Amino acid sequence: MAGYPDKAVEICQRGLKGDKKYPVFYYTMACICAQKGDGGPALEYIRQAYKYKDKMLPGESLANPLKHESFKELLKSEEFRQELERIVQ
Repeated sequence: MAGYPDKAVEICQRGLKGDKKYPVFYYTMACICAQKGDGGPALEYIRQAYKYKDKMLPGESLANPLKHESFKELLKSEEFRQELERIVQ
């Protein structure tokens, strides 16, 4: 879905209608929001992803958003970084 944010949003929204507890959809939405500079929604999607991380399929894992390229610009904000650290701990 990289390079196609509109398509990624569509797929994630459809997926969440079918399974509201699948964390990868939330994580992907967080990445898209972060790339757009939308910190508030990005944090909310990350909260949901981590809330449901035990629902991942075998062999799946969530990338650390503190090291993920999508969040690079938002992480320049100390407030954003601190909130993200609280979420992922």
